[in-house]
Amino acid sequence: MLRIPLVCSLLAGFACGGAAPKSTAPSVLKVGEAGLPFHILRATNGREIAPSEFFEELKGAQAICVGESHTDSHHHWAQLEILKVIAREGDFGTGMEMFQRPFQGVLDDFSEGKIGEETMLARTDWKRRWTYDWEFYAPMVRLTVEKGGTVLALNVSKELKDSWKSVGTEGLSPTDRAKMPELDLDDEQHRAWFRALMERMNEKHGTGDPGGHALLDEPDSHEHHEQSADEPAVEVAPDAAPAKDFIDQIYPVQVLWDETMADTAAKWLLAKANRRLVILAGHGHCHESAMIRRMRRRGITSVVSVRPVVDTGNGEVADLLSAPIHSYLLVMEKLAKKK
Repeated sequence: MLRIPLVCSLLAGFACGGAAPKSTAPSVLKVGEAGLPFHILRATNGREIAPSEFFEELKGAQAICVGESHTDSHHHWAQLEILKVIAREGDFGTGMEMFQRPFQGVLDDFSEGKIGEETMLARTDWKRRWTYDWEFYAPMVRLTVEKGGTVLALNVSKELKDSWKSVGTEGLSPTDRAKMPELDLDDEQHRAWFRALMERMNEKHGTGDPGGHALLDEPDSHEHHEQSADEPAVEVAPDAAPAKDFIDQIYPVQVLWDETMADTAAKWLLAKANRRLVILAGHGHCHESAMIRRMRRRGITSVVSVRPVVDTGNGEVADLLSAPIHSYLLVMEKLAKKK
C-alpha cells in the first residue's frame, strides 16, 4: 500500500466527493442567505437561456446532478433553489453523496418522523463519515422531508470500500460481492479527465508525484481541506494491477465511488414510474463521463448535470466552456464590495 501523506494533503479534493477532515468550524455564510444574481448557460455552446426555460427543462429530466464544492455556501444555495422547483410536484427524491447506503433505513425513519435530526446524524455517523458542517446540507434535507420526498443515501459504505481495497473483488465474501456495482474502468474520456486533473494538481503544487490526488472521494481527503488524521494516505486499489503508473493504481477507487452512486440512483428511479431525483455531489462526480454516463448505461436516459460557479472575472466560466463536460452552468455574479 502506497502512502504519500503530503501529496494527499495538498491535492485532497479539487474534483471531489467524500468527506472532509474533522472540523467544527461553522458555515461562513448560511445557505439561505448565500444567493447571488445568476445566469444560465448551456455548457455545450455557451448560449444564455432564461431561468424559466432552464427550470422547465429540469422538470423534464429524470435525474439532475448538481455539483458542489463542499464548503461553498453559494453552491449549496444553487442546489436548494433547484430542489425547490423539483419538489413542487410529483414523486421526487434528493440523492446524497454524503450518506452511505447502509443507512437508508435511518434516513427513512427520519423522513417518517420516527427519529429526530440529532439521532439521524448520530446513527448515520455524519461527524466521522462526512464531517462537513451539517448546516451546509440541512436546508435541502429538511425541504425534502417537508415536501414528502425521499432522502436517498447514494454512497458506498466505508466498510465495503475498505474490504475491496484489501482483497479485491474476487476476495470479497459473496454477500459483499453482491453489493458491488458494475465497474467500467475503460471509459477513456473519464480516465483522461482524471489523469489531466492529477497532472494539473501536480504542476500547480509541485509535489513531484503525478498521482497525488488522494483518491478524490475518500472520506479522508476532501476539497480545500487538509487530510484527515485518521487515514492520511493514498491507498492503491487492488483491482488496478497490473497498473502502468500510480494514477492508474488509484483510478479504480474514483470509479467505485461514481458507479456506486449511479447504481443507487438508477435503481431508485427505475423502481417506480415518474420519479425524479436531484443528486447532490462533488463537482468531480456531476459531469458527463462520471455519474451521468454511468446512469445512462443503467437505463436512466434523461439525466443532466448542473455546475454552479461564481464568476469572479478570473476565467472560471471560460475554463468550463472551453471543454464542456456539463449540461448547464449556473453562473453567479460576485457582488462588488461596498466602499
